[in-house]
Amino acid sequence: MKPVCLAVSVILLAAFALYALGGGRLQGPADKAVQLVLLVPAAFLFALAFRDWSAPSRAIRSILGGGGEVRFTLLLPLFLAGVTAWMAYGPLEGIPKGGDEAAYLIQSRVYARGMAWAPEPAVSNPRDLFPFRHFIFDRGRWFVMYTPIHALLMVPFTRVGLNALMGPLQGALSLAGAYLLFRMLAGRATARLGALVMAASPFFLFMASTHMAHNSELLFVTWALFFLVRAVQNDGKSSYGVAGFLLGLALCAKPYTLLPWALSIGLVLFARLKAGALKALLFISLGALAPVAFFLWSNALYTGDPMSPAYNLARGGSLLGFGPDRAWFPEYGDHAHTPLRGLLNIVKQAGAGSTILLGWPFLSLVPPLLVLLNRAERRKWKALFLPIIAVVPFMFIHYAAAIDYGPRHYYTTLPAFALLCALGMREAVRRWGNTAVLFIAALFVLNTFMVYIPDGIAIRSGPWQTIDGIPSRLAAANATPPAVVFMEAGEHGYPNIMSGLLATDPFLDGDIVFCAHQTPGEDMAAMEAVFPGRNPYLFYMEGDRGLIEPWTPERAAALVPERDLRPPWAPENVGNRRAGVLP
Repeated sequence: MKPVCLAVSVILLAAFALYALGGGRLQGPADKAVQLVLLVPAAFLFALAFRDWSAPSRAIRSILGGGGEVRFTLLLPLFLAGVTAWMAYGPLEGIPKGGDEAAYLIQSRVYARGMAWAPEPAVSNPRDLFPFRHFIFDRGRWFVMYTPIHALLMVPFTRVGLNALMGPLQGALSLAGAYLLFRMLAGRATARLGALVMAASPFFLFMASTHMAHNSELLFVTWALFFLVRAVQNDGKSSYGVAGFLLGLALCAKPYTLLPWALSIGLVLFARLKAGALKALLFISLGALAPVAFFLWSNALYTGDPMSPAYNLARGGSLLGFGPDRAWFPEYGDHAHTPLRGLLNIVKQAGAGSTILLGWPFLSLVPPLLVLLNRAERRKWKALFLPIIAVVPFMFIHYAAAIDYGPRHYYTTLPAFALLCALGMREAVRRWGNTAVLFIAALFVLNTFMVYIPDGIAIRSGPWQTIDGIPSRLAAANATPPAVVFMEAGEHGYPNIMSGLLATDPFLDGDIVFCAHQTPGEDMAAMEAVFPGRNPYLFYMEGDRGLIEPWTPERAAALVPERDLRPPWAPENVGNRRAGVLP
C-alpha cells in the first residue's frame, strides 16, 4: 500500500508541475482549486507512504522542546527581518507598490521637514497636477488622509533613506512579542510552534515587507496583549497602563481595525476578573489618555473636528455602513453598499483568509478549528476565537470585498490565529500521530514554500498594483536637474502616476519633480506658476518601454491628458463625491 501511495503522490505532483509550467495556468480561486485537487492529496498520500518515518517528528520535537531560549527568541525574528528586508528591497524595489503605503511614505516626508502639511501648489486645481485620491488639498494645505502615527514613526527611516526597512523591523518585533505572549499563555513548546506558524504565514511575510500602517498596529496590539496577560497573571497596575498606552497608539494607527480587539479585551477581562475588570479598565484608560488625546488633536488639526479624521475629507465620509455612496471602488458595479453585499464580503474575506494565512488552498482556517474537537481545549482557549469572530461584523459593514492584499481587517488577529493553529496542530498530532506531522509539514513545503510564496514574490517583482520604479530611474539617468517631468499616466492602471510621485518631495524643491500631464497649455501654466526655472520633460510608455524626453508642445499635444485616463467610476474630486456627482 505504501508504494501505491507514494506513486500516486508523485503522479499528482507531476500533474501540477505540468499544469503550472505549461502556459495555461489559471488565476485566483480557480488556481487554488487546482492546488486543492492536486497538491493537497499529494501531501496526504506522501504522509501515508512515510507514516513510519519518525525523523521529522524527532526534529520538530527537538526544536520545540530544546534549550537555547534566548537564541530562539532572537534568531527567529532576525531571520524574519532578513527575509522581509530582502523582499522589501528585491521584489518591491525599496518603494511602496500600493497606493495606501505610498501615501504613508509621502506623509512621512512632510513630517520629516517638521511640518504638518506642505503648501498647496499655486494652481486652480492642484489635483489635476497631483491626481492621487489619498492627497487632500484644503485651504492652502497639502497633506495625506491617514492618521499621523505610522508616518511619524517612519520619519527616522525616511530621513536616512531606509524607509523600506521599517516594515521588516516592525514584523520582527511583532514576532518576538507574539512568542513571549504565547509562552505565557501556553508554555514553551506550543509557543515555539505558534511563532513558527506566524513566521511562515504568507500574509505576515508579505505585509511585513511593505510600508503599511497595519505593521504598526500589529506591533502595538501584540505587545499590548503581552502586557495585558502579564498584568492579569501578576496583578500589575503598571502593565495595564503600558497596555493601555499601546492600545492608544494602535487607535492612532488604524482606528477601525482596533475595535474588534477592544471589544474582545473588554469581554475577556470581565469574564476573568469579574468586578476587578473595572479597575483594570481604569488603568488601561489612564495609559491610553496621551495617545487618544493626540489622536483627537490631530483630527482637529486637519479637519476642525476632533471626532472626524482626515480620511473623511478625502472620501466624503465614513466607509462603514450601508448606503448609496459608501464604496470608494465600485467592486459590485456601483458605489452602494448593502447588507447582501456585506454578506458577500464575509464570504470573500473568509475565502482570501483561508488561503493567504498559511498559503494552503482554502484550508488555512482548518487548524484553528481542530481545537474545537477537544472539549477541554475548547473551553480553555475559547477567548482566542473572540477577536477573530469580532472582526466579522466589520467585514459586513465595510464596503470592500477581499483580495489577498486587503482590505486587511484581520491582520492584527494574527497572534490569536497563530496560537490557535499551534493548538490545533497539537490536537491533530494527538489524534493522528506521525501521519499528521508529515501531512502538515508536506502542506507547508508544497503549498506554502514551493507555490504560494514564490507566486507572491513573482507578482510583487513587477509593477504590482501598477506601481514601479521605471519613471524615477529614467529621470535620474536622463533628466538635467532641476527638472519637472509631466507623465502620461493616471492614478488607475499602468503606467501609474504614483510611480513618479513617489520620487517627488511634496515641498516641490527636490532635484526632480513628477506631476501629471494634462494639456500643453496646462503644462505650460504649471511651469510658470509652480515650476519656474525647471527643465521640463515628458514621460510616456511605448508598449513595455518607458521613455523620457524634453518637453515640446508638439509631443505634449500627442500624449493623452491624465483626466482622459480616469475610469468612469473615479470621482473627479472631493467636491463631486460630496455632491454625489461622478464622472
